[in-house]
Amino acid sequence: MSADVPFDRTILRGTGEAELIARAEALSPDDEVDEYWAIVHELQRRGTRAAFDWACGLIEDDEEDRRRLGCDVLAQLGYEDGHPFRERSVALLERRCGDPSTTVLAAAISALGHAANGSDGVHRAALDTVIALAAHEEANVRYAVASALPSLVGLDWVEAGEPAVVALLSLCADPAPDVRSWATFGVGARLKVDGPSVRDCLRARLTDSDADTAGEALAGLARRHDREALAAVRAALGAEQVSRLTIEAAGWLADPSLHQILTRLANWWDVDAELLGTAVRRCDPGFVAGVAATVGALVSAAEQVELDIIVSSELLGQRPEGPMVPLAPTDHRGYGLEPLMRRAGGSASVAADLIRSDAVEARRTAL
Repeated sequence: MSADVPFDRTILRGTGEAELIARAEALSPDDEVDEYWAIVHELQRRGTRAAFDWACGLIEDDEEDRRRLGCDVLAQLGYEDGHPFRERSVALLERRCGDPSTTVLAAAISALGHAANGSDGVHRAALDTVIALAAHEEANVRYAVASALPSLVGLDWVEAGEPAVVALLSLCADPAPDVRSWATFGVGARLKVDGPSVRDCLRARLTDSDADTAGEALAGLARRHDREALAAVRAALGAEQVSRLTIEAAGWLADPSLHQILTRLANWWDVDAELLGTAVRRCDPGFVAGVAATVGALVSAAEQVELDIIVSSELLGQRPEGPMVPLAPTDHRGYGLEPLMRRAGGSASVAADLIRSDAVEARRTAL
């Protein structure tokens, strides 16, 4: 099959598992990328015990390519059925983080980013293992670390001084452009983290020689409504070539002063009409005023029913001063504005009632 023609994954649905395994062992991801990963994903989707036992044997094999294949399969084995082999897979992958082959080592790190993601019982040890490899001498290993760390940290707000964040911030200045780009994306877009060290790191990457890294830094600062982001976005929007990340950054800023510039861009910028349309809508003065009005109405409605809440809106640069806390008897919880208002059908009073109902249900469950 030509390398220019994507592999049709649907043809694998009727293929027997023994044949899939044989084909996987005969391929190299370096030579047949699409077909290799299509077969790996199909085995992961099925998530059988036979596939797990086979991968366990591979991961201990003398041959490098077979150990790498074992790591790739274990990464998300059984993802459609709740990852039934997660804990045992993570233990095996952690052992491979001492592999003498940097190719296998990188595959194990990447796999841990998938396998340990969302599993509180096993992810702490995996996170520590990956952090320890952030300064590895090989760029492909550091790249794997940069891609895995945000998944291992999780979706909650995290302090900038956490070891995982410190490691990722250091990778943002890595000598390898791919590592810098992925690490900057991790800090700017994937992690929920803020603070002087984070913003200083992103600002330093605004003038990076790698365009992707600079773009990720700009988008990351825009998400945080940093004071330098607006001028940088305005300048980038005036360039001869405008990247998707610049448009994304403009949307996150939701600043009315960008609305006219973005509207003019629609005359020739045809890279992603939907992305540009979102940015134009978010920077519309009326839309921005509406978001601000919604925040005010929600706070007022919450006060009327004597609720203590934290309202955050990424579009207005507002976020909780700390992690989103679970419901407690004090009726105190952090809510994101956008998902809450969608849940409430756009009504501030309904949103306040939902928060109160959540609190009542939380107390009932705790009893």
